[in-house]
Amino acid sequence: MDMITIREATAADLEPIYALICELEQCELSHAGFDHAFTLQREDPRYRCLIAEEGGNAVGVLNMRMEWQLHHAARIAEVMELVVSPEARGKGIGRQLLDAAREVARVQGCVQIELVSNRRRLDAHRFYAREQMTQSHVGFTQPLSSDL
Repeated sequence: MDMITIREATAADLEPIYALICELEQCELSHAGFDHAFTLQREDPRYRCLIAEEGGNAVGVLNMRMEWQLHHAARIAEVMELVVSPEARGKGIGRQLLDAAREVARVQGCVQIELVSNRRRLDAHRFYAREQMTQSHVGFTQPLSSDL
């Protein structure tokens, strides 16, 4: 078994990250929209995208935003996407990505890490509970465009 390495994503990682995020969403996302968002986030110090590699192949990704939030009166990290490829699950890769994100967030002065997970992702919910995360919020969404 190859060793897992976690590193910050680069522009060269766009394609494997796109494939992993499409896997997470179970659909083919707009490539142009994804490319635009990925480029903008890479240029913005509030965002960090971490990639997990095994044998030189991308097998997981965690993308997060760190920002000051009024209702916390502190800097908070929010995991926006976390996915491990189906064939690599069960190897602790998700935990390694989350541990790396926690450390980045601590170094950046964040006092808490949060995330929202689609209610259909029951396996992910069990993972987050095992990682000592508590389900403390209820999320709501409303599409503002027919593109979503």
